Amino acid sequence: MSEPAAKVKAIAVLFSGGSDSTLAAVLAARRAETVHLVSYAHPFMFFHEKIDINIGPLREKFPATRFEIHRQNITHLYGRLYRRRYFANLARHCSMLVPHMCGACKLAMHYATVDYCRSHGITRVYCGAHEESSLVFPAQMKPVIEDVQRMYARYGITYEAPVYHGGRTDRTLYELGIIDDPRMKDQRLFYTTQHTCPIGALVHVHSRFYYTRLWGHKRYERTCYAMVRELMADTEVATLGASGRDDPGD
Repeated sequence: MSEPAAKVKAIAVLFSGGSDSTLAAVLAARRAETVHLVSYAHPFMFFHEKIDINIGPLREKFPATRFEIHRQNITHLYGRLYRRRYFANLARHCSMLVPHMCGACKLAMHYATVDYCRSHGITRVYCGAHEESSLVFPAQMKPVIEDVQRMYARYGITYEAPVYHGGRTDRTLYELGIIDDPRMKDQRLFYTTQHTCPIGALVHVHSRFYYTRLWGHKRYERTCYAMVRELMADTEVATLGASGRDDPGD
């Protein structure tokens, strides 16, 4: 029998408290001595305190793993990214500025995470991106994830989406005894263990009931990718000052 792989020192997890990011945290806890759960907020996120609900079960399940919690308000960073090239994007892409709200939000989280990792000597990041959300949200689309991986790599950080093809993460967590409801992913808008963001609901409506019905999913995906790619090409973590723009916990 082969020896178990040696644990790495630390992994940062973009943590929302939902089943996808919680399972990513489980996988990180199996590999790392310390797991940094990094969580972000802005004014469109409500009930952000719900992220604490799954932290207790994670600590109970992995008593030998140290969990560090980092909360950060990214309002200014998110706003700067979303407003970048705003009028050019409005003229060129029109209503696609709706899903771009989510794309810019997640990119702000990634930039803030790069900044956090560089400050704490962390070289590996997990997130809960999942293919089932790729039909709607730009950050879950595979081409965007690949670009994000390259962005992290420029700073010496490995970025992974370890549950991307993992099926129902809520059922896996239920079997592990982390959560009590094996149908957590069936919840809509008001979630048990993560924040509520009405922008996400707006993006769902725009994508499923308007844009893709008129022009198809392929065009939707191409435009989402183009907007995020252009934004990434136009910005650098070092010039944004990600850690200094918002105070943790605001």
